[in-house]
Amino acid sequence: MSGDRANKRDEETAHASTKPAVMGAPDPTASDADAFASNPSTPGPSRASLPPILATRYELKRVIGVGGMGLVYEALDLNLHRMVALKVLKLAPTKAEERADAVNRLVREARAMAALSHKNVVTVHDVGYHEDQVFVAMQLVEGTTMRAWLQQQKRGLYQILNVLYEAGSGLAAAHSARLIHRDFKPDNILVSQRGTVRVTDFGLARRSDGLIEPTGITPDRVSAPGAIMDGDNVDVTSVTRSGAIVGTPAYMAPEQAAGASCDARADQFSFCVTAWEALYGVRPFAGKNWSEIYSSVQKQTYALPKADRTVPRALQKALRRGLAVEPAERFASMVEL
Repeated sequence: MSGDRANKRDEETAHASTKPAVMGAPDPTASDADAFASNPSTPGPSRASLPPILATRYELKRVIGVGGMGLVYEALDLNLHRMVALKVLKLAPTKAEERADAVNRLVREARAMAALSHKNVVTVHDVGYHEDQVFVAMQLVEGTTMRAWLQQQKRGLYQILNVLYEAGSGLAAAHSARLIHRDFKPDNILVSQRGTVRVTDFGLARRSDGLIEPTGITPDRVSAPGAIMDGDNVDVTSVTRSGAIVGTPAYMAPEQAAGASCDARADQFSFCVTAWEALYGVRPFAGKNWSEIYSSVQKQTYALPKADRTVPRALQKALRRGLAVEPAERFASMVEL
């Protein structure tokens, strides 16, 4: 790839947002984000939304993402004159020592991501913190999420496999750098208008100490197994306490759902759920709530695929292995898968 083309791709912009789907309690923050996304005339956020130290560096354009961990803005880097995705995370009130530890870990993980250079992973440009806010400036991708890409039109088998292969390559690259995603799903795969596939939110989703202040989802609304509708896009990463569940229920490996420590094979499980859903039109394990999904995984009870979907038997066999309950029964790595 030429330098000019690489620089041009670095300027791509992302327009993807995620809305939590929690029973009986819409997320007011997500509604605000939708207003920015759907109404171009809506004024964007002001620099007052950022602490002074950041306001001199970034000019906020609009909100492009909302999640439990904070907000994502489309912003102009005033020093480097390029557009970035600026994620601002607010730390929950807690002891000073715990806050310092949380900041150090977030910054350390983001720096590890910044050191990872791979065409299928969103680039981290900058990271820092000020008082109770941590910020991460990332590459903007002009395109959409894999979920939206699949919904735009019927995709052929090899189109889907190509996107999955590219996303899997990004996942494998991060694993080689000892980074675990823990929230891999179609919403964290970006497909650019040029067809380039990139995995986003790597490492930054690896939070389990409850020290990030949630925006719209509270612990009591995710603690009960039946509290999550279909487990679609509910990100409970930032609202759990130490040792609790981290990730999106419908895509979680069973060991992750149980709150146990997990490694790269948990990402492999999530990848296979994503792949199965993309190829078959349904997720492999059905359930109306968290506990039902978890039960289906444990029993290895697979949902019926859509009638118009045909997937080669060898591919289904590979996905089933990646979806095994025991991590030891899965592939040794994403590269092998």
